[in-house]
Amino acid sequence: MLQKASLLMHNIHTHRSHGTAADEIISRSTHFDQSVTLPQCSLGLHPWYLDDAEVQWKALLEYADRPNVLAIGECGLDKACDTPWEIQTEYFEKQIALANTLQKPLIIHCVKAYQECLLLLKAAKVPVVFHGFNKNTETAKMLLARGYFLSFGHQLLKESYADTFREIPVTQMCFETDDQPELLIEDVYKRAAEMLNFPLDALILQIEKNYQNIFRYAR
Repeated sequence: MLQKASLLMHNIHTHRSHGTAADEIISRSTHFDQSVTLPQCSLGLHPWYLDDAEVQWKALLEYADRPNVLAIGECGLDKACDTPWEIQTEYFEKQIALANTLQKPLIIHCVKAYQECLLLLKAAKVPVVFHGFNKNTETAKMLLARGYFLSFGHQLLKESYADTFREIPVTQMCFETDDQPELLIEDVYKRAAEMLNFPLDALILQIEKNYQNIFRYAR
């Protein structure tokens, strides 16, 4: 299902199509039935939106095994939201198990809960991507040691994040636009290449290799 082309830029996590030539994976946390019209997407129960968790879970089960669904997520844990903790952990565990069953990678949303996420992710047998990563080097190294991937977006526009970003191996990077309507994935790639002092074409090719590693089951 993954598109293949030379020097194709991948957007691993976006909430809307930007209408560019980039390869986009559109994230859906509700209305999973609408995913059938998308070329490729990720589906998951976001910790913010678990008011009707069991209804949503049944809908996720119905649509998650479709070939255009490349990943499960975004899902995870968030200590800054109002959703009861036990509900968050229950459905995060369920989605980890679902990803294992379907052999699809996990796209992780994590806020102030990295230790708890890591504990539950011990059960994951598929590639794991922490989206929108903007934490410090210590947290990054903790995730990288597990072999997880870190996805970066608008935080790269901040010069203050440059030192941390340069500590991340390019072999464990992805890029995204998330919910930023004016941000183009092309600009994220260019900014990353500048910060790393890395040739843009070489960076694009490396991220392509990363994608093949992440989505090895979904091709």
